[in-house]
Amino acid sequence: MDYKVVQADENWFRENISCQYACPVNTPASSYIERIQEGDYDSALGLNYMANLFPHILGRVCTHPCESACRRGKIDEPVSICSLKRVAADFAEKEYPAGRVIAKKKGKKKKVAIIGAGPSGLAAGND
Repeated sequence: MDYKVVQADENWFRENISCQYACPVNTPASSYIERIQEGDYDSALGLNYMANLFPHILGRVCTHPCESACRRGKIDEPVSICSLKRVAADFAEKEYPAGRVIAKKKGKKKKVAIIGAGPSGLAAGND
């Protein structure tokens, strides 16, 4: 049996998962919020780490453009996505302790200069 697989275009993504599209690093907010609802904070934080190196920090200082784009805001209030990121980071300490060290990537030994020590500069340094 053959199945036709069609990848959704960017407009579909923007309209239907607007919070993730609005996030500069495309954090899968709906997925980690679902894990938080289940009480699985370690898994929620793990989903955050896949897109975001600093959920412990950004759960506190992020400007949360995702909340402005949240579809729930059309009904009443947008979901407090940034605060929930902070909840996952604060309560998930088994597998992802706050002081964990991110493994150094092996790759080309080139030097670059990164201007800025904010979250964007730190993430660029990891890349």
